[in-house]
Amino acid sequence: MKLSQFKALTFDCYGTLIDWETGIWNAFKPWVDKAGVTAGREEVLSVFGGIESGVETKEPALNYRKVLAKVHGEVARHYGKTPDAAMAETFGNSIKDWPAFPDSENALAYLKDHYKLVILSNVDDASVKRSAARLGNHFDDIVTAEQVGCYKPNLRNFEVLIERVGKLGVPKSGIL
Repeated sequence: MKLSQFKALTFDCYGTLIDWETGIWNAFKPWVDKAGVTAGREEVLSVFGGIESGVETKEPALNYRKVLAKVHGEVARHYGKTPDAAMAETFGNSIKDWPAFPDSENALAYLKDHYKLVILSNVDDASVKRSAARLGNHFDDIVTAEQVGCYKPNLRNFEVLIERVGKLGVPKSGIL
């Protein structure tokens, strides 16, 4: 396989370009401190991940910011605490504050000279738009769970991605 055979690169934004773990932790930490939860970052992120996946499966059309707010409440219950609605809403809106990895913007600028760049992500349109701006808006298209109506790993997300990249003039065989 040669990289030159591909004309489009597709990837998720969060965990690849945006440091979602730091973003989630930074947004969760005020509640952790206020609630007196003694669990550390890794444990809270692990609990978060398990609950998030379940919420996305049960409510595939729920806006991601609402998924985050709901997960916040479920994490509180997991630790035997009463959910804090205001903190859950703030957490749900925190994506705009999640930091990019230090090398993301420069790498995207370089790759943009050689490939079509397309994000496939489980977030909502408004949130990923803000993240794309943070990254320099190097993207030819962005496909979100909000647009598709379900969350990855549902195959429909990848089918829509392939369709959309095709509209950019790149066949499935040209996608990496």
